Amino acid sequence: MRPRKLLLKKIKNQIQEIKSKGKMSDRHLKKFKEAVNDDLNTPKALAILWEVLKDESLTPQDKKKTVLEMDKVFGLGLATLKKESITIPSEVKSLVEQREKARREKNWGEADRLRSEIEKKGFEIKDTGVAKGSVVAAASVAGAVPVAGTAASCLLQAARIGNKAISVNA
Repeated sequence: MRPRKLLLKKIKNQIQEIKSKGKMSDRHLKKFKEAVNDDLNTPKALAILWEVLKDESLTPQDKKKTVLEMDKVFGLGLATLKKESITIPSEVKSLVEQREKARREKNWGEADRLRSEIEKKGFEIKDTGVAKGSVVAAASVAGAVPVAGTAASCLLQAARIGNKAISVNA
């Protein structure tokens, strides 16, 4: 996934999780307006938006209010994110568990074959390493932002597609 698309999805993920609105950060908005007024310096303005999301001195509600104000310039649709649910088919969950077992047994050929089957069904697993005896992978619904965990559990976590937050159900 291209870095810009991944960044946008991360922004959407963070904003979607915040339930209520707070106060705008005047300090960040001032910097943002300066960047926009500097010949529409979009890279700098986006960096300031990201800075808001990482600023630990702001409450999540203040971050959301500030970012939504910035989005009036960007038009990313952050205020209109919609939540919907999908269900992971039991067949896919079974394939993920089989693949995790094959990886634990270092049966790489079988693990690769199972990954291909999972991908044919519209899901993706990206291996990220091993932690505490479990295979750690990032899994996603086709086109979604990856979620991390053990391969079997990562399909049960939240993923996002476009302007829709998707809760992945077991």
